[in-house]
Amino acid sequence: MSTGSGEPAGGAGGFAGVPAQGGPARDGAGPPRPAAPAPAADPRAPAGRDDRGTPPALSSWTVVRLVAGRELALRLRSKVFLITTAAVLVLLVGVAVAVNLVGGRDAAQSVGVLAAESTVAGSLETVAGSLDVDLKTREVPDETTGLRQVADSDLDALVTAAPNGLRVAVRENLSDDLHAVLTVLARQQVLDNEISVLGGDPARVDETVAAAGVEVTELDPAPAYQDERLVLGFASAVLIY
Repeated sequence: MSTGSGEPAGGAGGFAGVPAQGGPARDGAGPPRPAAPAPAADPRAPAGRDDRGTPPALSSWTVVRLVAGRELALRLRSKVFLITTAAVLVLLVGVAVAVNLVGGRDAAQSVGVLAAESTVAGSLETVAGSLDVDLKTREVPDETTGLRQVADSDLDALVTAAPNGLRVAVRENLSDDLHAVLTVLARQQVLDNEISVLGGDPARVDETVAAAGVEVTELDPAPAYQDERLVLGFASAVLIY
């Protein structure tokens, strides 16, 4: 039905009951109807996704963890990696055991003493034993012969008596453990002489001094082969990563 102006009822350019563009629906000349509410979120939608289905962004730590886990899984499933790792570990264990065995078997040091001073040999071996030094003495007829044997590396050192203790001759340098043994022996000889001058018994004093020691109590003793275990653990970590 048309109005007197030639326009259809319901407003300019429109039809009755049809909403105009850009505004709410109107029912004739009545008040505007409210817009339809937005649809509620679907409770069955998976967690971690928004309404549009887009996954959330991963943190850098998560990305690193995923990549590292994948690489580690690939390496652990590789037969070449497993065989190589086992071979290297066996080699490291063998080297550690060999070093321990070789290091614990140092060659005994040979020390020459003059035949006229044979009493020095016994005292020298006694002091070396108390200091856990592997040492063997050998008598030489005279000092010239002893010096020649030291120069030819037949002897590690030649020990002779001196006014203030002992005199030692070596080819290149004197080892620290042999230096410690000779120092203790020289001081012991001086002490024995002073005890004899005072009317005492040097042998009895030496026996009493040798019996003295230090008793050590370890509250938290280190396990055996601790250094070797640390090396093997570090090597294993390097091989894995």
